[in-house]
Amino acid sequence: MPVKELREYRSWWSMRQRCYDPSSISYPNYGGRGIGVCPRWRSFALFLRDMGPRPLGMSLHRKNNDLGYSPTNCCWATMREQQRNKRNSRLMTFQGRTLTQIEWSEITGVGVATLCSRRRHGWSIEDMLTIPIDKKAALDRYWKQVQSKRPRCKRGHALTPENIYDRGGSNRRDCRKCALFRANRFRRKRQEVQSCAGPSASRS
Repeated sequence: MPVKELREYRSWWSMRQRCYDPSSISYPNYGGRGIGVCPRWRSFALFLRDMGPRPLGMSLHRKNNDLGYSPTNCCWATMREQQRNKRNSRLMTFQGRTLTQIEWSEITGVGVATLCSRRRHGWSIEDMLTIPIDKKAALDRYWKQVQSKRPRCKRGHALTPENIYDRGGSNRRDCRKCALFRANRFRRKRQEVQSCAGPSASRS
């Protein structure tokens, strides 16, 4: 295989582009910040010798975002690991542990989007991480928004609390009058089919 088709070569070439090519879209976050490549790694052969083969699903990662590319500061890492080490990652300290929002989400089971929403609404870190998600309350808030934006269903029925029902097992709600209309229509069609088929079809 030609050298330029190797995954490791593409990583090496992209690294140099980010650091030394002002026309690169990533240059402002790398070369524009003073991030460079150590003299040893200007040779692809030495880069490959230090880093070894690039595993599938991984890419070149700097352990310290304020330092450049060098054998002591780089490793192969997954996208999730790199996301945790971004400069704009939000850190949260709770019970003596400082982790990113993604890590706290994995530990507590509270989604990252929920944590972000709670932060925007001024929740304390303790409440953000310890209060479980109330799915029913969230669903109620959603339907209040729906009623404010679209107070009627597609058939024109008012979406009042009395006219909304839970669709079993799907965490969705529907217009009660529309559901009754569909059920009656289905019942009439079944009766028409049975009447056309004759008594033998109804007995079967």
